[in-house]
Amino acid sequence: MGLSARHADAFTELLNIGVGRAAAQLNRLVNSSIELNVPVVELVSAGNVAHCIGEPDKDDVTLVEITFFGPLEGHAILSFATDSAASVAALMADGDCDEETRAAAVTELGNILLNSVVGSIMNVLEAGIDYRVPRHYEGPRRNAPGVSDLGGHIGLSAGARFTVRENRVDGQVLLIFAVDAFSALISAIDRIDGRSLTEATWPT
Repeated sequence: MGLSARHADAFTELLNIGVGRAAAQLNRLVNSSIELNVPVVELVSAGNVAHCIGEPDKDDVTLVEITFFGPLEGHAILSFATDSAASVAALMADGDCDEETRAAAVTELGNILLNSVVGSIMNVLEAGIDYRVPRHYEGPRRNAPGVSDLGGHIGLSAGARFTVRENRVDGQVLLIFAVDAFSALISAIDRIDGRSLTEATWPT
């Protein structure tokens, strides 16, 4: 299964709608300007999902994982190389923070961002969804939650660029769906019939 140019553009637009909403929430939370954008979206096979978290040349990762279920089931993951996670947490806190504060900041960031991104996708299906409590993980890539035993699943990988107080940190957003659920999502996008995805969705 591959992504056509139209579907790649559609998912990029959907994710940017989600991160735009997340940025607005985060701006209010930290009382500072936070810019988020998703420049590229790629389809990845189940076997390559683990390679899409953190940074390719660094084994240690920090991530937040949310499981969602309902008409569309899967996992949403926001990941960073561990040193990048420390940077983004310090930027959000406007100063150095200890390990507990860093974990709390990254978890809150992931919770807001991933809920917004998954919510924008669910609007295309015109359906609600439920979430489990977000999980924070820091450690080797091979032990990360949500990226193993993924037979019958497919992933959407997107670079996520955070700019906080003129400092840029790069992370990764990964959405993992069952193949049949992903096919239903593609069909829903096809039914939009040329309308922009902004017009086809509504604020959550």
